[in-house]
Amino acid sequence: MITLQEVEKQLEAIGANSRFWGRAEIVELQHILIPGEQIQSLINGRYQGGFATFVTTDQRLLLVDKKIFFLTVEDMRYDMIAEVDFSAQLLSGTIQVCTPTKNLTFTTFKPKPLREVASYIQQRVMQLRNQYDPQQQQQSSVSPQPIGLPAQSNQATQTATKPAPVMRGVYAALLGSQAVTGAEQEPGLPSPLRRNPYMNAPMVTRRRIGRFGPIGTPQAPSA
Repeated sequence: MITLQEVEKQLEAIGANSRFWGRAEIVELQHILIPGEQIQSLINGRYQGGFATFVTTDQRLLLVDKKIFFLTVEDMRYDMIAEVDFSAQLLSGTIQVCTPTKNLTFTTFKPKPLREVASYIQQRVMQLRNQYDPQQQQQSSVSPQPIGLPAQSNQATQTATKPAPVMRGVYAALLGSQAVTGAEQEPGLPSPLRRNPYMNAPMVTRRRIGRFGPIGTPQAPSA
């Protein structure tokens, strides 16, 4: 947090200090700005919620709406901005700042200063993107194979593209078969491969139950 005197000193340096309109928003800036942050422009106008002050600094965009009973602060970082649109009429100008999560529309009766603000925002966004682009290109770039190097042999190609062996033992275990013998077992599988424990369900014997007792007795199957 900085002092109000520092805020007024920065505004006087850019010729944007206001003594009446937007005075409450200027006083609130001392609680919003961080030490070392420099104000680049300040314009009074209106947005969806009414009268507000649009501030650009070297690090972010701020829209401050200070009323008697409530306060609204919109904070947009330059690296979050995806699109900046500007339109001007005879006595008004409108800027629309779009991010992946929200859109901000601001209108003022000073279209020329607002156009300069739009140009500054676009320059800051491009500067930040140019800083990240070389790193991304370096990470995602793949060096091509130099011309003149001998091609790989067919044996190496076949070895690289040879499919993995089918694990017959796994399928046999899922089907509930007996342990796979050493001749059928693929190399690399545990020996011996036992039955799947989830397939060992107990046998169930059913018999009729009458009104006065059991009817019939289950007999063991003949050998």
